[in-house]
Amino acid sequence: MKLVLLLALLVLPACKRPPAASGGAIEYRAPDGSFTASLPPDWKADEAPGETRKAVFFGPPDGAQPFTQMMGVYFHAAPEPAAAARAHLASETGAAPAPAAGGALETVVEREVPDPHRGPRRTVTRTVAVPSAGGFFTLVHVYPAGSRAAASFDTLVSSFKPAAK
Repeated sequence: MKLVLLLALLVLPACKRPPAASGGAIEYRAPDGSFTASLPPDWKADEAPGETRKAVFFGPPDGAQPFTQMMGVYFHAAPEPAAAARAHLASETGAAPAPAAGGALETVVEREVPDPHRGPRRTVTRTVAVPSAGGFFTLVHVYPAGSRAAASFDTLVSSFKPAAK
């Protein structure tokens, strides 16, 4: 997870904004067609491919800071998606994941992470695993400890639709 945050900080300059839309959210479609979800129009998207990464989003803008939180969507191939998702989340937190809506699983962990600009800082990482055909998606939200989590992650989770295979 530390690597994900560090990579996110390094690729920020390559980010682009999703197309603007009227209303409070836009429908985001992954370039590879693997999922769709609703996002706020002022969040930036980074669609650079990674081993498991489908897309990473940065926002909301906060004054001079270009972003304060990160949301990411990742896909993990697995022959038994539900069991693999459970094992994956448990390995990241050391605890059994909690059930979430629609058969998903969820974990929340607070930890100290390196920050090359300000020194170590505490962050909260909320991860929701969604079993899908051929594996599972992880939807990840990272935000500073002690701050309020953006409601955008709940919107992402509730609107997330894996592509039909």
